[in-house]
Amino acid sequence: MPENTHNLSKPVKIVNPSASVDGLHGPYLSLPEAFTAVPISLREKGRYVLIENAQGIIEQWTWKKGILDTDIELDSVDIKTQVIDSGGNYNNVELTGNVLVFTNTNAQAILNGFNHDKYKRITVINNGDFEIRINKLDGNSDADKQIKLPNLIASTGIEGSCELIYVDVIQKWQLIDQFASKYRPEHRGLPNTQVEVVTPDARSETVPIIELEVFRDAQSTGMSKSDLNTAYPTALRGFMVICKQINLIYKKVDANTNDWVEYKLTPVA
Repeated sequence: MPENTHNLSKPVKIVNPSASVDGLHGPYLSLPEAFTAVPISLREKGRYVLIENAQGIIEQWTWKKGILDTDIELDSVDIKTQVIDSGGNYNNVELTGNVLVFTNTNAQAILNGFNHDKYKRITVINNGDFEIRINKLDGNSDADKQIKLPNLIASTGIEGSCELIYVDVIQKWQLIDQFASKYRPEHRGLPNTQVEVVTPDARSETVPIIELEVFRDAQSTGMSKSDLNTAYPTALRGFMVICKQINLIYKKVDANTNDWVEYKLTPVA
């Protein structure tokens, strides 16, 4: 046995749920709180603390490489696989693992809710032949086992995955990450006159689609500079108006002076 130890001939009896042989283990509400409670003078490799995360789940962090604040690491969570090999509706699913692998080839799997007694963070992997459908607040599952979504339906594509966590304060599951999915709630309501772009500072924003060509199939007479500027007052340089009936293309060549040029259309034989 290690030196400087105190030998006990009998087990230590715990008399209440909060009791612990080593009170420094916690749990704490954050790492900084744990660092304050466990100064360097009381640390050693292998000492651990318990941290309650934002979802109310207790995580174990251990000093593995040293005793500095930066040496602490989150202990890996054991992965336990639960295979689901059939499609259909899944309500109040009893979780026997934290990684759900769908291998269904007979029909689509539809997820409506999960029991959260054993696991509050799960990963869903789609190895089946259909997209997995996830329904919002489906009444076929108990209220505290339902899934909260910003719109009615989400989906996880074939060979895709998603991750859900259980949020105690709202008593609902929430989708926090997806891969290989057509589900994009941030784009809901986006009309066909707008597009989602990523700016140079890596931010996503919605901008209108800029048209550079329009067809005026009903135009039967020539258009003057005044006609064009009245019809297209905000046209950018390079904007073109194609008039098939009169075999002309009008192109804006100067945005400052609002000048246009015309090209003759020659039909291809």
